[in-house]
Amino acid sequence: MSRNTSLRPSLSTTIVLVLLAAPAASARQVSQAPTAAAPSQVPQATEVLAPRARRPNMRAIADALGVQCTYCHVAGPDASTRLDYRSDANPKKRIARMMIAMTADINALVPAAILKPAGETMTVHCVTCHRGRADPRPLADIMLQLVSDGSADVAVERYRELRDKYFSLGTYDFSERSLLMVAQRIVEAAPEAALALLRMNVEFYPRSADSYVLMGVAHTRAFRDADAIGAFEQALEIDPMHALAQGHLYQLRQYRPKPDSSGR
Repeated sequence: MSRNTSLRPSLSTTIVLVLLAAPAASARQVSQAPTAAAPSQVPQATEVLAPRARRPNMRAIADALGVQCTYCHVAGPDASTRLDYRSDANPKKRIARMMIAMTADINALVPAAILKPAGETMTVHCVTCHRGRADPRPLADIMLQLVSDGSADVAVERYRELRDKYFSLGTYDFSERSLLMVAQRIVEAAPEAALALLRMNVEFYPRSADSYVLMGVAHTRAFRDADAIGAFEQALEIDPMHALAQGHLYQLRQYRPKPDSSGR
């Protein structure tokens, strides 16, 4: 009994052994701690904040709008040749962010909208709508806005500018029908503005019988029957079977006052 008691370690001895072993355990834990990541392995801020987000292709966006970086970014304070990419002073930068987010939302909704798997749908990009221009509106909408602002001359000048710059790029619809659609919408309320657009249209499309018909309609709205008859006759020279030109011309000749014996 006494021998067994002598072999059993005392409580104080046990505490001492534990305390002596503790530094060694701590050392092992320190040695097993992960080493610092190499610079190339450190996650970027964009990956930490939004793991699935990727920085948009700024060059592709600029090309889609036909602009340069200064369209959204402002010059830095240190040198006029450098841009301050962190600054939000230019409101177009906020618009760009909203448009990028909108494009992502559209691409997420397209598969469900057309009932196809995501891999079989087209992807919407900035160029899908902008096609090399900052203002993505159709040409007809731009012309209507300028005319409604009160200046057909400004609309004509703007059309020529856009045609000179974009005609070969397929950016806008410069076909015969483009200005005809605008003229049809304004001919009743603004016949003189419609005539300005139609005269320009026959410059580029001299065989446009429809343009001459609308010119005749505009003249009748301005109570210039003789000019209207001349426009309808011009349309029939181009297209003898043009039904609208025939109908308008018949009405004018039927109801136009006949000259008296003196020729007046």
